[in-house]
Amino acid sequence: MTGIVLFDIWVYNIDRAPHNSNVLVEEIGKNSFRLVAIDHAMIFDGKEYNGLGRSRNSFSPTVEESLISHPLYRDVYDSLGLFSYDEADGVLGRIENITESELRDILNVIPDEWEVKETEKESIIKHYLLPRKNLVRGFYQQLLEDTKIKLP
Repeated sequence: MTGIVLFDIWVYNIDRAPHNSNVLVEEIGKNSFRLVAIDHAMIFDGKEYNGLGRSRNSFSPTVEESLISHPLYRDVYDSLGLFSYDEADGVLGRIENITESELRDILNVIPDEWEVKETEKESIIKHYLLPRKNLVRGFYQQLLEDTKIKLP
């Protein structure tokens, strides 16, 4: 779940929150489950792709806009202590070290029927994802402080 929270901070997904988690639980074995994030319609703060350079690049989702305050996150954290600094640090490292080329490869598999133009993909990469990737760690720390979660 920490990975989903961090991804949402990076892409500023304001639609996965306590009132609307947009997470499915998939059973992958006996007593083994995986969380699957769905519905990414409100990423980039709901902005049009070409307007991303003028958007809120330096803002983080608030506690109310983040899955971090979802009861499931709190319950798992409080009762099981499953979240650790190492887990978050690993995900943050992957975000911080992603390259422009890797982002381009990811955006190139967007289905044609979504009608995302090449100029919009460039805007997503250059004006949003690359500038924000090194801000996620600080945004996450602030959300942890705001929710009074202390990672071991």
